Amino acid sequence: MVKRKKTQKKALDDHLSKRGPGRPWSMAFYREVVNRSVNYRGVFSRPGVWEQLYPALKKETTTVADVEQAFIDAGVSELHDFIPSLASLILRVVGEPKFPRRTKSQIHFFADCLAARGHVKPRRSKDICDTYRKLFISDHSIIRYEYWVQCSCGYRGISTHRACRKCGAPVLRIDD
Repeated sequence: MVKRKKTQKKALDDHLSKRGPGRPWSMAFYREVVNRSVNYRGVFSRPGVWEQLYPALKKETTTVADVEQAFIDAGVSELHDFIPSLASLILRVVGEPKFPRRTKSQIHFFADCLAARGHVKPRRSKDICDTYRKLFISDHSIIRYEYWVQCSCGYRGISTHRACRKCGAPVLRIDD
C-alpha cells in the first residue's frame, strides 16, 4: 500500500506577508491627512469660493486645464497646493458616484478625499479622516453634576442647580 504524504498546515500569520515589504503606516501620516483636511475645509468654506468652484468642476467635459482655470477664477488662496499636482485627482473626486448633494457635505467630502494628495485612493483618504476623528469623540457626557453644600439657612446636603435646595441661595465659592 502507498502511504499518503501529510500536508503541512499554513502558518496563522501567513496573511500578514501579503502586504509586501516596507514600513507600516504610522499615526503621523493619519494626523497629517486629517490636519490637511481641516485646512482644505477652511479654504473651500470661505464665502463664494465653493459656489464659484463647484459648477465649473461639475461640467461633463471638464479637463485638467479647465480645473486649473476654475481654481484661478474662484480665487482659491492656496492655489499652489492644488494646481497642477492634484488636478487629475480633483476630477476623479468630483466625478465619484457618491458625491454628496448638500453644499457643506460636498465641501467636507471634497476636502477629505484630497487630503492624502494621491498617496492613497480618495475614498481611503476620507475613511482615514473619519476614523481618526472618531477617536476623539466620546460616547459619554456629564448629565448632571452635584455639589455638597452647607448653606447659611442651615441646610446641609446636595445642591439643586448650583443653589441651596431650601432657600435657593446660589453657590458662591467652590472649595476643592
